[in-house]
Amino acid sequence: MTVAITTVEPTMFELPEWMANPERRPGAGVFGLVFEFRDQRLGGDPGPKKIVRVLPGKVESIAWHESLRARLRKLSELTLPYVSLPQEVFELGDGRLALIGSLFREPLAARIGGERGAEFTTGESDAVVRQLLVALSGLHSNGVAHGDVRPQNIFLADDADGRPTVWLGDAAIGSLTWLSGGEMLDREACFYFPPEWKGQTQAPNPQADVVALGLSLAELFLGRSGNPQRFRSDSDGVPNFDGISARLAKSQASSATKRLIGKLVTSNHEDRLADGTAALSYWERLQQEAQWFRRLRHW
Repeated sequence: MTVAITTVEPTMFELPEWMANPERRPGAGVFGLVFEFRDQRLGGDPGPKKIVRVLPGKVESIAWHESLRARLRKLSELTLPYVSLPQEVFELGDGRLALIGSLFREPLAARIGGERGAEFTTGESDAVVRQLLVALSGLHSNGVAHGDVRPQNIFLADDADGRPTVWLGDAAIGSLTWLSGGEMLDREACFYFPPEWKGQTQAPNPQADVVALGLSLAELFLGRSGNPQRFRSDSDGVPNFDGISARLAKSQASSATKRLIGKLVTSNHEDRLADGTAALSYWERLQQEAQWFRRLRHW
């Protein structure tokens, strides 16, 4: 038995009955519909809520579905720290793909407001930066480019001690904009593209992920003044992110974080860090230098 779900769109599909009390979540955008639910397959206490994302369009009508399936198969083989991957993938009765994943407290975007950015201590901020670098390094070292890194796709949780942790989400669908030929395009995603893309959709690659992460981190520490939309040229609309470093100088970000972001978003792509693994290595070197200078001052 299944539960029929009628949406505001001119379509209807059915979710399995074991997805108890599915509730539509707003803001899923062009990448399908998202519902919260409790999994009743095991009986008894269904445990914490999960989410299911129902991708738009029937599988058999999507020319690029084999590429998406290959990506999902690859991700199913991975277990990566700080990367939220699909726990299950299945087809609904009408052929739509549905992806089950974890439900997090809120996206990082919800903590970015005003001109000050998110309210984290320096220690928490450094931990968040490192977690995101570890997440991106894990994907890139396994041959996966995310394709849609931005604050809306970075989610907050707490560790066992109540300290904030971040999880990079939507790795399964980050390539959909490219695979669909731009048909499935969230306009806000364009602002996190590398400047040389000139706002045009291209195939996801690790260096593009690096730029997007740098812009997301800048926004984390600068708030609205760090939104990448503010760095678009009035003449041709092509962004130039070199001004971000100057704005970061007065932020609460650590010196290592400021230098890292500068290397992630520089307009000179030859000077830009190549991928998440290179960015993590660079960050760790900066942290070691900072520790060395602190010891030197106290010597």
